[in-house]
Amino acid sequence: MALPLPLQSGLLPSEIEYLATSSTTISIVPLTSIDRARFLSGVYGPFRPPARTTVPLWLALNLKRKGKCYLVVPEWMMAENLSKLLQTETTTLAFAEVPFHYASIAKVILEVAPDDVPEADEVRAMLKDLREARQSKIAQGLDMINPYHLEMTNISYSELCELRPFFSTAFTHLRGMRIVAPPPADAAGDDFLGDFSASSYPTGTPRRTRAGGGGAPRGGYGLEEDSLPSDFSYNSMAGQGRTSMPGRGEDDDDDDGMGVAQWGGVS
Repeated sequence: MALPLPLQSGLLPSEIEYLATSSTTISIVPLTSIDRARFLSGVYGPFRPPARTTVPLWLALNLKRKGKCYLVVPEWMMAENLSKLLQTETTTLAFAEVPFHYASIAKVILEVAPDDVPEADEVRAMLKDLREARQSKIAQGLDMINPYHLEMTNISYSELCELRPFFSTAFTHLRGMRIVAPPPADAAGDDFLGDFSASSYPTGTPRRTRAGGGGAPRGGYGLEEDSLPSDFSYNSMAGQGRTSMPGRGEDDDDDDGMGVAQWGGVS
């Protein structure tokens, strides 16, 4: 069956099972003698019945399919322990502590070695109830979602892969919808931004004036009378013709009108 489109961006169920069987170990009882076997993940064996040994889950499943061993079911998969786990899950708000790959491990064991699982039908039913109870808690957790994080302790890997596409999209939309309250208005700041009057400039500081109004040509600077020092006199500029603005040398080219200060129209 094809996965829904939102889940296709995550891992496939077969990929999750591969990770589970590669990272999980299980005890087996060999039914035949097998010499040591070397794999990329390590060297296992020799296997001598009826000595129990621990191997990766993928190797145990392979030997089981060939009829060369039987599996020792993990304690948490026993009907009695599952019953206690299910009771804890349904009577508390927090998630019960389960193995990280519990769903994938239980699935492959029940598929490959149902004859090795005591009360397999009852175990299968309780695992289904456990999964539904946990999914119900996950749905309730949607009410606690915020733009920053959502904490779910003891969530399993398969549940995490199911949630990741939805929650990553939800977090993105929540961050985009977040409204930041504007800072309180500052009267002084508003006055400064709203009124660029002559009083806003320090005395004696040159500022641009429009061409045609007795000021500097386009790109130049002009000094208005109200911005000059109180002891300034136009007579003091007589015969000097012009002066260069700070940062410009007297020999700089002034054909473009940049850097030349005009005093009362005298250039």
